[in-house]
Formats: sequence, C-alpha cells, structure tokens
Amino acid sequence: MKTYDRREMSYLFRCCLIILSSLVCFCAYTYNQGGSYSNEIRYKEADSTTNQIAYDKIMKVFSSNETGDSLFSKAVGCYPFLWSQIKNNSTFSNAKGPALYLNVGNGQVLTGKALQGKEVLDSLQRFLVEQIRNDGNEYRVRKLNEEELRIYWNLIPFDIEEPLYIVDSKSYKLILHFTGENVFQIENISNSISIKPVPLDTVIDQLPDLNEKK
Repeated sequence: MKTYDRREMSYLFRCCLIILSSLVCFCAYTYNQGGSYSNEIRYKEADSTTNQIAYDKIMKVFSSNETGDSLFSKAVGCYPFLWSQIKNNSTFSNAKGPALYLNVGNGQVLTGKALQGKEVLDSLQRFLVEQIRNDGNEYRVRKLNEEELRIYWNLIPFDIEEPLYIVDSKSYKLILHFTGENVFQIENISNSISIKPVPLDTVIDQLPDLNEKK
C-alpha cells in the first residue's frame, strides 16, 4: 500500500476541496436557474438586479399619483380574468388590438385582448393604480406562490420567466409579467376559475412586434 508524506497529503486534500467546492457551486447554479417550484412548472429566475428594477418600478407607479414612469411599452396582453372585469369600459373595449383566445377544455374558450397605443396603455395604468389604491388600506408587491404560479402556468403557452410579480390587495391579485423593463402581460387571479393546462390547439393571436417602429 502506497504511503504519502505530509506535503503530498496536503496537496491531495486541497484538490478534494477544489472539486467539492466546484460541485457545490454547480448544484447551486442549476437550482437557481430552475427555481424551487414543482417540476410541472417550467420557471426561470432572473438575476437580483433585473428583479429589483421591475420591483422598484411597480412600487413607484402604485405609490405615487404622478411618476412619469410607465409599466407598459407598446402593447400588453390583458388575459381573460382581468379582461372580463374591464371589457365594458369603452376606453378598452373600443381599443385597437387582436383578441386572445384560450381554449381551457369542455368547450370553454376564455377571451382576452392585446391592448396597444400610448393613450390606451396610459389609461389602463391609471385605472389599475386607482383600483389597487382604493381597494382597502393596504397592498403589497410580492412574488407568486406555487398555487398562483400553477394558475398562471395553465393560462400561458410558454415557459415562465422572471421578472414576475403580483400586486396583492383586498380584491386583486394582479399579475405583472415583465419582459425587459416593461410589463407585457397582466392578469387578475383573485377570482380565477379552476382550469386545466392549456391544450395544444389553443389559439392565441400574435401580439404586435414590440420592436416594430411606428
């Protein structure tokens, strides 16, 4: 049996520590990329800086009367539960934009709308801020829990990627899903119905190209 002197033992020990540290870092990286939710939900976390920028924008918009900041860019997908609450408002019902159709099984199709244009989006932001701020005394901005993620996951036909937050008040659980520094999808799941995962034959009209020049 081969024996090692103190110098060789020290070298081998350092090598083992390096390998172990590398494995720990790799496992931590893999975990953070996938999120800590159930395997059926494909969820990708963003870095802390990206999430903080989105969080700060939400807090600024909902805590001040006039901020000059806009949650939206050129268009936003208003998903079925929220759309059912605002579609009778002429500002939104008469707005230009394609419909969103979600087939949730049993012959049931939920309808949303892609809202676009600065005037409409500014009106939508003012409406949402007013609703949240007048809905009781308190609201908070937080990440979605697993049940809320499951509901949202069953509504959308793609993987969930942060930044993703919920504005939680007495009557609202308003989902704000960002791409970059702007919200591209919104939904209110406070009174959501039980739905199945989105089937393959779901029909969703394409949102306008957000990078397209006017």
